[in-house]
Parts: sequence; structure tokens; C-alpha cells
Amino acid sequence: MLADLARIVEYLAGHKTEDGKTADDFYFGVNTFAPVWEAMVDRIFGKLPQGVTKDKFNPHLKFVIEGSKNGDGFNYQDEDDKDEKHRSTLRPDTIMIIGKEIAAVASLPRNDNAGVYILDSKYYKYGLTKNPAHLPGAESVCKQMAYAEYVEQLMREKETPAGACPEPVEWAGMTSGNIYNAFIMPYCADAGKWDKIAAVATLPRNDVYAMKRVGYIYGDWKSRSKPFHKIACILLDVKAVTENYAHNSTAQRELAKLIFPSLPH
Repeated sequence: MLADLARIVEYLAGHKTEDGKTADDFYFGVNTFAPVWEAMVDRIFGKLPQGVTKDKFNPHLKFVIEGSKNGDGFNYQDEDDKDEKHRSTLRPDTIMIIGKEIAAVASLPRNDNAGVYILDSKYYKYGLTKNPAHLPGAESVCKQMAYAEYVEQLMREKETPAGACPEPVEWAGMTSGNIYNAFIMPYCADAGKWDKIAAVATLPRNDVYAMKRVGYIYGDWKSRSKPFHKIACILLDVKAVTENYAHNSTAQRELAKLIFPSLPH
């Protein structure tokens, strides 16, 4: 992928590329790298049970028209909303489900806390600047809470209503204590300086994609009594991700380990 990015730059500059291709060759690029970052993170960490698609975790908004069969003054009905149209849909970037059996062999800190990880990819520059102003804001935090509460609602369903997510074996028996939130952001891990930094660092760090946890974000309108009330902030080395963004079960387990310390026990 890095070679492809170099070709795009050379094309825009009107130069020959290292492999001898001329500027007459046409290359596609993107106006913003954020969707690419989101897609790569989803490829690495996305993990759903067989037969379950990510859109099952999408909360929806619906508009009830006054005077319709579902709208009668203040006595709104929700038993049958098939006729109501979806106004819009919230879409989580990545869902990663770690089953209890996987957690047992992965030596996670608390085996009973294998669960559903809701990841939001943010191509923000905090990893470069360390400026809190460059962290995700209230809108992003609210959306992560909405995703987690929707998953919590699915877990509470005793029966599977039409359109809801069936309870797969991998997360059977889990509760709201097994739902976790995280923001995934890029940074540049300088391999030449990393050992020196790691020697004095107090924050956890992992060799897979040079992942490290830098803190968490919460909203003071939540009690922080549930794990998903704290949104862990995780940095990934952007170079390592672009060089290898295949599905990676090891990276998934290591990400879970990094998120755990920032959560209430």
C-alpha cells in the first residue's frame, strides 16, 4: 500500500515512479485518508459470529406521524412499527466479539469479561500532538454510548424479534459488564527510539502494531458503573497498519488486553 501511495504522489507531481512508470499512467487516490483508516482497522479487528452481519448492531431512528396507527396524542404505541420509516441509521465502525473460550486461552486479565468490543476509528492527530483538543469530542462519545446501549438491549432480549441480532454462542450469557468501548487512533512509533521510551513509560504497550493505551474518555452524565461508560483511547502505528491490515486474531486479543486496565473492576 505504501508503494501505491508513492505512485499517487509521483503521478500528481508529474514524475516517473521508481518502477519506471510514467506520469501518463492514471492512479486513483482519496481526498481524505479517514475512510481508509476506518476500513483497515475494521479488516484487522472486525470479528463477528458466523451468520451475524455488522448491520445488526445499527441503532435506527424512526418518525411516528401524528394521527397514524402508532401515534395517538401522547399515547404512542411501539408494538407494531413496521409501517414507520427509518429516518437514519447509526453505524458503528467495527464490532469485535471475543468469546469466553477465546479469552481463556488468550490469558486475558478477567476471563469472565470476554465480550463485545465496539471500536470507533478516528484518524485524528492526537497521536502526533498529544493535545487533548485533538481527541474525539462529545458527539463521538454519545454515539459510542448509543451503540453500547443498543447492544445491551439486544443482550436483554429473551426472544429474537424480527430484525434483531440473534444470540450467538460466542456471547451467550454476557451482560452489560461485557460491553466495551474504544477509540482507535493513529500515531508514528519510531522503532529506533521505542526501546528507550518503553523503558521509562508507565503506560502499557504492545508489539502488535505498536499498540498502546493513552487513557480513556467519559461523559459526566454517566455513572461510569458499566465498562462501556469509559471509552479507552488506543493508538496504532500507522505504518504497521498500512503494511499489514489483514484479519489478525492475535491483534484482537492484544487489543482486548490493552482495553481492560482502563475499565472499572
